[in-house]
Amino acid sequence: MLKKLKLKKFNKAGSKFLKFSYLFIIPALIMSCSKDEKTPSELLQDGTWKVKDIKLVGISVIEDCDKDDTIKYGPTKYTSTVGTIKCDPTDVNEEIAYTLSADGKTITSDGEVSNVVTLTENNLTLSTATFLGTVTFELSK
Repeated sequence: MLKKLKLKKFNKAGSKFLKFSYLFIIPALIMSCSKDEKTPSELLQDGTWKVKDIKLVGISVIEDCDKDDTIKYGPTKYTSTVGTIKCDPTDVNEEIAYTLSADGKTITSDGEVSNVVTLTENNLTLSTATFLGTVTFELSK
């Protein structure tokens, strides 16, 4: 009898707790679902990326002429814009086809695969294996 009474009391208290907790759980779920997290493709295409650093095997090799270059990604192509300071007088802006993997972890362009190390609203880091070693491109908005 005492066991039944305790269970009844627990069920009543548990029921009140559940009703009360729904006041917090449901709004929290709605708020978490309402956040529009951008996909890797949206993050990549949202804005113009400016070259911040270029590293070869961890050592910065960026030149002044690289620092004003930008990249703007579209759905299937990106535009590489040479800034006012050119590394070579023949440097021109280029539009290059690329693909972003479904998981957003690699970008393939001209048969070359780059690993996406970082991709946030404001930072993009790409890493590419070359015959000289790993080249890392750090870009920001």
